[in-house]
Amino acid sequence: GLVINSDASCTGSLIEDSGVPATVERFITEDLYHSISTPVSGQPISILQSGTAHTDFDLFWFDEDYGQDLGPAWIDASDQDGNIEVGLGYSYAYRQENRTISFTGNTNHGNITEAVTYTYDAAFSTSSWFFGWNLVGNPYPSRINASSFIDDNDNIHGTLYFWDESDNYSSHQNNYATWNKTGSTAGGGGTTANGYIGIGQAFMVHYGSGTEQTTSN
Repeated sequence: GLVINSDASCTGSLIEDSGVPATVERFITEDLYHSISTPVSGQPISILQSGTAHTDFDLFWFDEDYGQDLGPAWIDASDQDGNIEVGLGYSYAYRQENRTISFTGNTNHGNITEAVTYTYDAAFSTSSWFFGWNLVGNPYPSRINASSFIDDNDNIHGTLYFWDESDNYSSHQNNYATWNKTGSTAGGGGTTANGYIGIGQAFMVHYGSGTEQTTSN
């Protein structure tokens, strides 16, 4: 069937409006964290769980309000089952070698919604910037124009945050490259966002403010 290739230098793209059976590849550099999402529906999460968890691979999703008095937290998805959630972003690393993930299913198309939440908790912080971070993903087999995405989602703050997939790993905020309609800043590894959201790419958005708990899409 139809295969959209990806390697270390580039990734193919498909623009169509009905959804087709296809395999959409996503090249992954070994031993680095990547923010990823699925461009097809019905994709089992097991394709990312190859080998021994936290030895061969890491897989997490970000919960803006984990609860249990823990506040925002990264949730270990190494043994979760079911399908990859369309529109949700995942943090993924493969330890053994460079890997090309093959997402196989019907390509996503049309309007796709993903919930974003803001859960204020003064026990953790009184700053609204501590809360409301949501890791979402490009759900399509083609790039998204970042400016159009911001215009179409005016419920979020107008800056997108892209994890800098480099070997200069840091857990700090400066490891995210940022992009908004006035310009961009490089991440800790020197990567600069270019105004497009790549295929299979996830990114952070910030939603909400104040002291009320709210949810949007």
